[in-house]
Amino acid sequence: MKLWHLKRDPIDFDENTELVVRAPRQRRAREIAASKAGDEGMAPWLDAKRSSCVELTQRGHEGTIVIRNNGS
Repeated sequence: MKLWHLKRDPIDFDENTELVVRAPRQRRAREIAASKAGDEGMAPWLDAKRSSCVELTQRGHEGTIVIRNNGS
């Protein structure tokens, strides 16, 4: 199973802006992200023009992958 990093620009408070999900392919990663949507709704996570979805590889330095909150 692959890890995917999804990211979108924040528009307002109480919205998800980044997620890391485990899925076999990009389309499923977007569906999982959409199912966890906050006030931004599902559409931005399903639309490649409104969010990015990049497969994470095993390469890289030790450390935190994502901490992002645009909370109220």
